[in-house]
Amino acid sequence: MRFGEKSMYRRNLLFSKLFKTNLNGKLTSKLSKACDTGSSLRCLNLKLVSQQQHIRCLCNTESHRNTHHSGHDRQQQDSRGFSKSSWQMVAGAGLLSYSVWKARHQLQDLRNQFIVFALDDEKDKESSTDKTKEKVQEPTPLKDQVIPSYVPYLLIGAGTASHSAMRAIRLRDHKAQVLIVGDEDNNPYSRPPLSKELWYGEQTGIFYDPNDFYGIPEDLPSTKYGGVAVLQNRKVIKLNTEDRIAFLDNGSEIKYDKCLIATGGRPKNLPVFENASKAVQSRVHLFRNINDFVRLHTIAHTRKSIAIIGGGFLGSELACGLAHRGHNRGLTNLKVYQIFPEKGVMSKVLPDYLSKYTTEKIKEEGVDIVSEKSVKEAKYKDKQVVLTLSDGSQIKVDDVVVTVGLQPNDDIAKTSELEIDPMRGGVMANAELEAKPNIWVAGDVASFYDYKYGRCRVEHHNTADSMGKLAGQNMAGARKLYEHKPYFWSDLGAESYQAIGEVDSSLETYSIFTPLKDKTLKEHSSQQDGIKNSNNSSQTTNPPALKPTEDYQGVVFYYKDKQIVGIVLWNVFGRGKVSTCRQILEKSKEIKSEDPYELSKLLFRSYKPSKPKIDNKQESSQEKS
Repeated sequence: MRFGEKSMYRRNLLFSKLFKTNLNGKLTSKLSKACDTGSSLRCLNLKLVSQQQHIRCLCNTESHRNTHHSGHDRQQQDSRGFSKSSWQMVAGAGLLSYSVWKARHQLQDLRNQFIVFALDDEKDKESSTDKTKEKVQEPTPLKDQVIPSYVPYLLIGAGTASHSAMRAIRLRDHKAQVLIVGDEDNNPYSRPPLSKELWYGEQTGIFYDPNDFYGIPEDLPSTKYGGVAVLQNRKVIKLNTEDRIAFLDNGSEIKYDKCLIATGGRPKNLPVFENASKAVQSRVHLFRNINDFVRLHTIAHTRKSIAIIGGGFLGSELACGLAHRGHNRGLTNLKVYQIFPEKGVMSKVLPDYLSKYTTEKIKEEGVDIVSEKSVKEAKYKDKQVVLTLSDGSQIKVDDVVVTVGLQPNDDIAKTSELEIDPMRGGVMANAELEAKPNIWVAGDVASFYDYKYGRCRVEHHNTADSMGKLAGQNMAGARKLYEHKPYFWSDLGAESYQAIGEVDSSLETYSIFTPLKDKTLKEHSSQQDGIKNSNNSSQTTNPPALKPTEDYQGVVFYYKDKQIVGIVLWNVFGRGKVSTCRQILEKSKEIKSEDPYELSKLLFRSYKPSKPKIDNKQESSQEKS
């Protein structure tokens, strides 16, 4: 290690120890005594303000701001990684500025972590459980914000897509004035941790930027070097696309030059609950934002039974998280049900054998699986919700969480004369994500055209991040096509998988799995299912015998027209794996004659699986299929 690197390391370590010691030593006791989460965070902010004031002068630069990555791609660098411009800034400002900059992000992480710590402390107090629930759910009152009459860049929606667009705009236009309008009382944040890390006690920050990163909407037009402001608790209900005027729900008007629609979506509900009594509806919950997380987090500490409706990745993640949270917090009486009409979880994405295996692994987490059944009736009796299932059986639970998909928030398109996708929903846009001149669309609400897959609408975090980035670049003058392959990941207890491209269980598949504990990988340790029949039958040629008692590592290739269109990595991680999958998908036409088994060798972590023996009959049947 060179002298400069050693000096930098020592200074980073010093700053880290100083800030963590001061914060943990002085603030933990005060946070535990706070009555509600809002007062806890205000107490924390008061203690942080002195440190942040002298840090701000060194950190409030564009190159430093842009080093904070959004999203959670396992193949990207660490979220505090440096870009090239950031290293140049370090060289100019000295090693001390880097240490201070790093410390600032550590402070923001601690602020976000204390949100979870404060919640945990409050939920453990049985005497004040109901009062805490009411106070936590109330939004922090905001001062009346003066809305500017004109902004060059207007971003509708305060989610991941808008945040990525803002960063892209500011990179190309350093003096850009950007106004983000959101209907929540929070600044932009990352949603995936709400159903993943936070349920397992991981200290994960969810807000993309500290509060002092954003300016005041009223002062935005007068900023000489541009800036970003968030208008909270407001909703744009209509656009005059010709005169470029946005109409807000409070009667205000904002004139803009360029506009992005990134309104996301809202959770779907089921008619059986929508038409139920008010008592039942008070016990039925949807899950989408921070308030939903806080509500469900409170319920997990006050109820004895919860039913998750839906077998998708969100329902499965919440079921595993609740079961884990209950057992590890000593709530042994918490019973978690997961009810869905399919044979197994994630059946629309995973092949049948893998869906069955995943279902068994979720059972091991403590979830009571109720498959191939749907809710036909819901009644409230003896302070519980009685669910009558399709087979006539009944389940009594304290609360119900519905996770059956997302409805795009495309109401603004109806009032603004924008085209709506009749099949998929959402605002229709071209390959450059442009719906009309000077209007772009990104995120869950966008129905865009892909040169390979045709018209698509994807509801995943990574897609919202990449779409927002490209839309922001095009808003600032670029003319780029959206070619990013869809990507998402899910953590189900001890099992984790990543999906790239078009993954649909109705497609033909070819997979290879190896037990994780078998490092020698003998010939029999690899399994393959071959390619599915052309009639989309759920039966495979030779499905692998995955034992629920063992953990596996595997790769699943999805085929359409004899070309690879999607890949699932099962417990396969490591730098460059997702990038390798993207390259395989990009060159699928050139390598369609390549043995998928040989391709799988590129994706396993530290060893290459041996090719299993296949007799002539199986080989000939696969060639015919």
